[in-house]
Amino acid sequence: MGILYMVAAVMGYAFFPVFTKTLLEQGMRPLDIGFMRFVIAVTIFWGIKLSVSARTQRPPDPRRLPLIPILALGVMLAIAALTGFFGLERLPSATYIVLFYTYPMMTAIIEAVLGQPLPRVAWLALALTLVGVVLTAPDFSQGLQGDNLPGVLIAFVNALAVAIYYVISSRALRGTTDMITASATILTVTLGVMILVVLVVGVQLPPNALSWAVITTFAVVGTVIPVFMINRGIQLLGAAQAGILGSVEPLLASILAMIILGEVMTGNQWLGGLVIVAGIVVLELPALINRRAAQSALDNEAIGNPS
Repeated sequence: MGILYMVAAVMGYAFFPVFTKTLLEQGMRPLDIGFMRFVIAVTIFWGIKLSVSARTQRPPDPRRLPLIPILALGVMLAIAALTGFFGLERLPSATYIVLFYTYPMMTAIIEAVLGQPLPRVAWLALALTLVGVVLTAPDFSQGLQGDNLPGVLIAFVNALAVAIYYVISSRALRGTTDMITASATILTVTLGVMILVVLVVGVQLPPNALSWAVITTFAVVGTVIPVFMINRGIQLLGAAQAGILGSVEPLLASILAMIILGEVMTGNQWLGGLVIVAGIVVLELPALINRRAAQSALDNEAIGNPS
């Protein structure tokens, strides 16, 4: 289930280039896209929360959400969103993607420092997925030429923000049964940070009906669904393993760009995708073997001791 949650989250985030490129062509600025995305997503999340509460009439969860970690998660999500937009303005997208996807490595290192080191097979899977990301992003080295240090630093800040988000979420939301409220609260904090930014630089609303339709779809498919799914997936898998599974996003983004935007995938990109999938298989293989061994033992016990 944890893998399914993460795949759903990654699929939603993989639409990011498609939605962003469409909205930029409609004349929207990156900051406007980010702000409107979170305004709509927060509205939808709280609407879902109120609807579910009215329909089920369940008593509220007696456990309070941890305030400081929730604030930290909201701030990290805002930093990730803002650095993503500003970084892509300074670096080619392929270069930025490779630098950003150092976040699984950062997550694993932070987890190891905090006392939860990865097994050797997971480090191997992590190395494979990083190699796959490099292959999947064409012309990676192009963005490292010239005076691109600010863009490189922004990419690493983006990666670090996401890594910290994974680690905090795996601990702060552990045992949370009301993930809708938790996710809505996190996004509300993120929106608060975005509001502070737009108060300084201003904001422009979507210019036409098509832009409103695309940004609303972006908020649902690329924000509401992934945020809920990723918080749930992290609880089931742990921060480091969830981060490694997140490395499949560049492959999915490339495939979606090929299907929707008509972009062509190179042989290296397909090879990179295979390497990423191989890394994920390596990561999950020991758990699959253990599950099958346990099921086999149960079957043998049932045959030897019929009820």
